Amino acid sequence: MVLIEDELGEYPFLLPVWPSRSFAEMEAAHVNKSAAAFNMPLSEFLEELLVDIEKDGGAAAIFPNEKNTSIQNRDEIKEMLTRI
Repeated sequence: MVLIEDELGEYPFLLPVWPSRSFAEMEAAHVNKSAAAFNMPLSEFLEELLVDIEKDGGAAAIFPNEKNTSIQNRDEIKEMLTRI
């Protein structure tokens, strides 16, 4: 897991998230040279990983790149997923 340490808004750190492992592997090297990409079932991501991240004060950085990212909490991600 790679955590982006940044003081963006109310979050002390961000968990970078990409839609596919291959894209994550390509982009993770820009975030942190020791980054390791991995796949995770959506239910585990929403109900376990994001719960733990939020308990520690963090949020998800959706599709981060060198120019920008969308920072979202678990409820925002779940709401977004209901629309697709």
